[in-house]
Amino acid sequence: MELSNQPFFQQFFGAVLNQVEFYHIATYILAQYQRIEDYDSDSSDDYKGVIDGKRADLVDNLIEFIGQYCVENAENQQTLMWGHPPTILQRLLTLPFAYFSQKR
Repeated sequence: MELSNQPFFQQFFGAVLNQVEFYHIATYILAQYQRIEDYDSDSSDDYKGVIDGKRADLVDNLIEFIGQYCVENAENQQTLMWGHPPTILQRLLTLPFAYFSQKR
């Protein structure tokens, strides 16, 4: 994801109301991914690979978004540490090993 107007992007999503929305969306996506990964490790579903790929793509896009949102912007970086543990930053750091090691 390359942005031609990164300052506008960061300002728009860094606005007070948008920061709250960003926080909730990112937290939800990461929590669901981790919850489903934990559940899937115990199940054997024929469609698991396809679903996992789509979920991994969503997390990939979220990580890119977070990178663009936080690069050289201390205020936006603070958003990653909001809320009760696990925070967005903690959730990113505890993504399953398989997420990072699978070829996509």
